Amino acid sequence: MLRTIRIFFKALWLTLTGRAIQPAAVKYPRLTAWVAVGVQRVDTVLRIADKHSWEQAKRERLLLHLDKRDISMQTILTAVRHNLTREYPMLLESNLEHAITTLKALNLNDLYRVAALRDAPDLAQTPIRDALAALHAHLDALPDMP
Repeated sequence: MLRTIRIFFKALWLTLTGRAIQPAAVKYPRLTAWVAVGVQRVDTVLRIADKHSWEQAKRERLLLHLDKRDISMQTILTAVRHNLTREYPMLLESNLEHAITTLKALNLNDLYRVAALRDAPDLAQTPIRDALAALHAHLDALPDMP
């Protein structure tokens, strides 16, 4: 309830002063560009996997045991793509106090899972591993936020 009242008054103040909430692309241009490249990197992994006979069904069968549970290659890549296309932009557009901290935490989880997938023995000596290494390096290079 208090949050809703705060948001209302912030919106009212912005309206009265003739200002608008800046979209994420304006507030965080480097991070917005980083997210876009991240989506391309995930799509590249999926495209290379498909090209080398690692279609979705096979990706679902490759299971890694992380955090005391099994998770498939497909789920890892889908989750990373989801975070890049939905969660990160939503956090950047929100005015939540800890949005950037939440984004960093999500990125650490994605980084951990992609690293485990990159190091999976089934993917050794495949071009998929190289694409995963590029995705991992990109996720590890999260730009500094103001």
